[in-house]
Amino acid sequence: MIEQLLGDLAPRQFLDQYYTRLPHSRAGGAAGVTSFAGWPAVEAILAQKDVDAFLAREGVMWEGGRLPSFAEARRLFGEGHTLVIRSAERHDRELERLAAGFRDDFAAPVNVHVYCTPPSRSGFSWHYDPEDVFILQTHGSKEYQLRKNTVNPWPLLEQMPKDLKYEREVQPFWSCVLRPGDWLYIPTGWWHSARGAEGESITLAIGLMTPAAIALLEVLKKELLASLVWRQRMPVLGKANPASPEDLAKIHQSLFTDLGRDLSRLLADPDFARRYLEGRR
Repeated sequence: MIEQLLGDLAPRQFLDQYYTRLPHSRAGGAAGVTSFAGWPAVEAILAQKDVDAFLAREGVMWEGGRLPSFAEARRLFGEGHTLVIRSAERHDRELERLAAGFRDDFAAPVNVHVYCTPPSRSGFSWHYDPEDVFILQTHGSKEYQLRKNTVNPWPLLEQMPKDLKYEREVQPFWSCVLRPGDWLYIPTGWWHSARGAEGESITLAIGLMTPAAIALLEVLKKELLASLVWRQRMPVLGKANPASPEDLAKIHQSLFTDLGRDLSRLLADPDFARRYLEGRR
């Protein structure tokens, strides 16, 4: 999948220079990558059960209750609303094929969102996502603006704030227009906004939730359960222990030093690195 998108650019070069770092786009690079049928496919998806979809216009969510019928969604689209179908790969074989290709290439959780945007309209204001995103333009055209995020770089889903504080950003803009067959890569955390250009825009957004370094703690916990050093009990903190707060701090500091030494040995062990890679794959 990634080789087809990149064309003459080697995957290793893309990973070293762009992935998680800088935006990248390629005109015509997504031509032939997907046969997603556009509105007929959208209609078929919305007719299924448990579809996660919503509408928004210029940063304001549609508050009309549950997702309307396809006919009603088309009417609201005509009034300027963007229709979004989240995790659409669960309801469309072609999108599942796309998701599987990205999973194979990046060994990371993948979701595919479908965005249907009216001409000269925007569904959302400036925002950023805690995942890497490949944008594939299938119908119509759409203009994207991007900015590096210095307000909350390298965001994680668990610490995404409600107020993104976009007004604090000082970085310059980067923009491009995507037409059918074009694609754009947006690194995790980069600010972006999009607006429909010519024709009715249909866009596929493939999100990759590449594990952050903090996720290593979950792997370490399983490894450390085999160590007697980490199974020892912590000092008593209740009234039964007459030690002063200063003495307790010294006792804990000594224990933390021992635990850190044991952790350093594990992280420096080549066998642990191999076990970690096998688990990731």
